[in-house]
Amino acid sequence: MFHSNCHEISGLFKHKRIIVKWVVTVGGIVFGTFYLGEWLNTLAPMSKEMGLAALEDPTYIENKNLNLHWSLVQVTSLILAVFLSTLKPWKAKAKPSA
Repeated sequence: MFHSNCHEISGLFKHKRIIVKWVVTVGGIVFGTFYLGEWLNTLAPMSKEMGLAALEDPTYIENKNLNLHWSLVQVTSLILAVFLSTLKPWKAKAKPSA
C-alpha cells in the first residue's frame, strides 16, 4: 500500500501544470495570510479610532493601497490556478497516427 502511494505522489511531479498550480496556490495562501491579512487588519481599528480622519492618515492610505494592489495580484494568481486546472496547458498532445 505504501509503495503505491509513493508511486502516485511521484507522478505529481511529472506534470508541470500541477507543480505550478501548487506553487501559485500555496504562495497565494501564505501571502494572503501574512501580508494581505495584516494590512487589512490594521484598517478597521484605525477607522474606528480616527473616523473619517483616517482617510488622510499616511499609514491608512499606504495600507489601503497595498491591500488594493496586491489583492488584485492575488486574484489574478487564483485565476491562473483555475486556468491551469481546467485548460491543462503543457499537456502531452496526442501524436498523429501515421
